[in-house]
Amino acid sequence: MKNIVEAKELHQRLNEVVLIDATNNFMIPEEGRKKHDAAHIPGAFHIDLRGDMVGTLGEHGGRDPLPDDMARFAEKLERLGIDNDTPIVVYDEDMVPSSRFWWMCKYIGLDNVKVLNGGINAWKSAGYEVTAEPTPLPQKSGRIKMQLRSEMLADIKDIRQAIESSDTAIIDSRTPERYKGLAEPIDKVAGHIPTAQNYFFGEVLDEEGKYKKEAFLKEHYKELLKYDKRIVHCGSGVSGSVNLIAMDEIGLSAKFYIGSWSDYITYEDSVIATEK
Repeated sequence: MKNIVEAKELHQRLNEVVLIDATNNFMIPEEGRKKHDAAHIPGAFHIDLRGDMVGTLGEHGGRDPLPDDMARFAEKLERLGIDNDTPIVVYDEDMVPSSRFWWMCKYIGLDNVKVLNGGINAWKSAGYEVTAEPTPLPQKSGRIKMQLRSEMLADIKDIRQAIESSDTAIIDSRTPERYKGLAEPIDKVAGHIPTAQNYFFGEVLDEEGKYKKEAFLKEHYKELLKYDKRIVHCGSGVSGSVNLIAMDEIGLSAKFYIGSWSDYITYEDSVIATEK
């Protein structure tokens, strides 16, 4: 799989990659760092969701917008010794923040990045060690030539055009309950974007939290083949990246509406659909 690495392969190549621990808790920001400090894969550096992967909240843009200046994200990676050609592997506990990190790397022009299938749990299940020993920063920083790939990103204008278009699929990655408007534990408004189709991101992960096989993914997403364009979103622009990785595995391209549902509902003229 081109975007995914298994624990055995990572163990064999551990000294050849820059390893990123993206373990984070949406509701308890400090928890991810504490877990990293207590036990991480040897050589891993921690990346903080709120501090490194999310920007300033505003009237629009959603709950987890991109950093205000993507150059700061790139500079963070450079301090970890990363340049444009550095092989990067990222992991977490549930494939969610790591997938957002994967997408952000792609967005700034880094292609040699993969996620650890099943995350740290798969690593531990394979019998490999974890450590509390801090990873020292490299003596030499990397240098990234950042090239933002605007074609990967969608905004509210793209969504409104997609609603009126028969050739663009809007893919909602949230749970069926949230999509249908039956429950909304996080955002102020329940429901979904008109014409959006529900592809809950958890459906592409198995009981061990690993991405399912290519055959499943092809069957799962087969209805999306008839569209010329696809836009993926979720609640706040994080978990939708799980779908983006799975789709990319089978050659389905899509933009990411980073603002997602939490941005869409901030516009007074946005139409809300429900299945109550």
